[in-house]
Amino acid sequence: MQNKDEILLSILKRVHQNFFKEIVSNPYFHKYLRDIDLNRLEIRQRKKIVYLYNLYRAGNKEKLNEELKKLGKLHEKIGIDFALFVETINRFELIFMKEIFKAKNVEIDKLFFENILFFDVVRNYTAAGYLQEYIKREKYFLRNFIEANLQQKFLDIKKMLYRHIQWKENILDYLINENNLTVDLAPVNCELGIWLENVRNDNPKIVEGLIKLHDELHNIAVSIVSLKKEEKYLLLVNEYNNFMKTGLLFLSGILAFIISEEVSKLQRDPLTGLLTRRVLEEIYLKIAELSILTGEPFGVAFIDIDNFKRINDMYGHPVGDKVLKKLSKIIQKSLRKSDYIFRYGGEEFLVIIPATTEKSFEKTLEKIRTNVQKEKIKINGDEISFTVSIGGVLIKSSILKPLSEVIKEADRLMYKAKKSGKNRVIIGELS
Repeated sequence: MQNKDEILLSILKRVHQNFFKEIVSNPYFHKYLRDIDLNRLEIRQRKKIVYLYNLYRAGNKEKLNEELKKLGKLHEKIGIDFALFVETINRFELIFMKEIFKAKNVEIDKLFFENILFFDVVRNYTAAGYLQEYIKREKYFLRNFIEANLQQKFLDIKKMLYRHIQWKENILDYLINENNLTVDLAPVNCELGIWLENVRNDNPKIVEGLIKLHDELHNIAVSIVSLKKEEKYLLLVNEYNNFMKTGLLFLSGILAFIISEEVSKLQRDPLTGLLTRRVLEEIYLKIAELSILTGEPFGVAFIDIDNFKRINDMYGHPVGDKVLKKLSKIIQKSLRKSDYIFRYGGEEFLVIIPATTEKSFEKTLEKIRTNVQKEKIKINGDEISFTVSIGGVLIKSSILKPLSEVIKEADRLMYKAKKSGKNRVIIGELS
């Protein structure tokens, strides 16, 4: 007659055999199983699971945890998604527990609770392996991001950001090593936080948003340090992802803030007060790079006054200048504070709308068009009106599109709007 351990190992082997058949029939795993001897793989995996289970039953916690971390690292390196990996463990656990309930001559309640803890340990310490690989690959991501996006002329801010990134990297080192943590986690003691608290800006809501992100980053740091101390790695993986995402959002916001501060000092069009082509490419590149990092599309649109030559010929250039100034004000009132407007040349204007959707982009351009159509300009007791044709391009690309290509497409769509009867909006997409 089999004893309890023999029964459990028999169940474990049988469950793995059936479970392995499920895995190899799953289309997701096909790409990982090409040119592999499945029989040898099944035997090797079964032996590994039995080995891990025996370590658990023997109470060899240190060796078991070490082996599980290696297993997590291996799956991360070959590209198995962490959520899917955990889901796979959950599925195996469910089948295993069902088989225990079917077993005869065993204390079901005792076995159930003994073995459910085994799967908790598997999930937790394979998560630790995934986490170590994530950190190894992503540790210097934010540092490289700053190096690539912040020019040398912002040296003082750059040094301060590097010190903040070093703080983050020290925390990441703590997560994968046994060293003691020596950094201060409180946001009120952070050099960058103190700098933000003392910043003076025309739009205080931008600074308030950055302070909120900064505090959130420090609060997440407290959480992940606590989870590491408690060895709750399954939860720690999610908090680590929040930490990196919030860090990226914060740095992106800092960069956007620095750009906006610099832009305010640059030359503007003397007639309309709008930005000129001189700064267009620099701003476009920053918005495009942030779009690629966040996955959020952005829009670029050409706006051209219809029949502007006729206005100049009939009423003179001073009236034409009034029309240009009026249009610039209408566009400004129709856009968000985070959007950019440029006097591109003559009667042509260009707008860049970050973080938008196709529906929102089209709605914004239609708002500009209808607001222009409703406007009247008084000239010597008479009222004149004017319209605009707009061509917009929504960019949904994971690679950087040259500004020249985007402008060419927006210009083409704008002329298409003119040929279609003027006073129209036509949008397209680049992906």
